[in-house]
Amino acid sequence: MNETRDAYSPERRTALLFTGTGADGAYHAGAMRAIQEAGVKIDVVGGRGIGAVAAVLAAVDGGSQLWDQGGFWRSPAVETFYRWRSKYGGMSVSEARRLKDLEVENRKLKQLLAEAHLDNAAMKELLRKNW
Repeated sequence: MNETRDAYSPERRTALLFTGTGADGAYHAGAMRAIQEAGVKIDVVGGRGIGAVAAVLAAVDGGSQLWDQGGFWRSPAVETFYRWRSKYGGMSVSEARRLKDLEVENRKLKQLLAEAHLDNAAMKELLRKNW
């Protein structure tokens, strides 16, 4: 059983398994790109957590276009996801809904305040004219 391990061989089946959370997904994409550039053919992919997402992306296009212009890691969806996660990460669903409701209420109150300031400015202007 002292078989020497050769470099990648197309006769062998290659499995790729990704695990991890958060920013690990970016590392997965980089690893997939390096593997693709090395010419390694992936036969089976799998993953857990963000690694499952990387595995799906690897299965779809082999990871070759993830970093290209217009690829997944350069898309607005990634930026939106991380912005969303920084805002709502760690909250329960009910807490996130409550936060959203409070933000809506806050917008309405700001609008009312702006309208009150306009009314106040208009009244001051009328008083200045000495009617």
